[in-house]
Amino acid sequence: MSRIFLFTYVFSLPFALLNVLDSLYQEAALVFIVSYGFLGMEMICIELHDPFGNDPSDLPCHDQAKTCYDDIYLTILDTDGVLAASRLRQRMNPMKRKDDDDDNDAMKEATENDLLIG
Repeated sequence: MSRIFLFTYVFSLPFALLNVLDSLYQEAALVFIVSYGFLGMEMICIELHDPFGNDPSDLPCHDQAKTCYDDIYLTILDTDGVLAASRLRQRMNPMKRKDDDDDNDAMKEATENDLLIG
């Protein structure tokens, strides 16, 4: 509905400015600038209408979630140690998860990178 009002405004603007400006060139320039601005905002609204999808203009939600997970993982690794960090990794990767929660198994699954960071 807002597009109908926008296009009605853009197409009626030259008639509204008919007796306001002295020159036809000034009127054409003003109509062009105003129309360009409003139609540009409308195109941006169309592009950003659904930001959670797989289009190139959509937000990278999975990348942001991975960055957040990495930050939480490093914080837990620094504060609680390798064992707690490897437990977090097990909980976040349900396919690789084992049924037993033995501390020795969790310590064995810690990679060499985890040991270097801690």
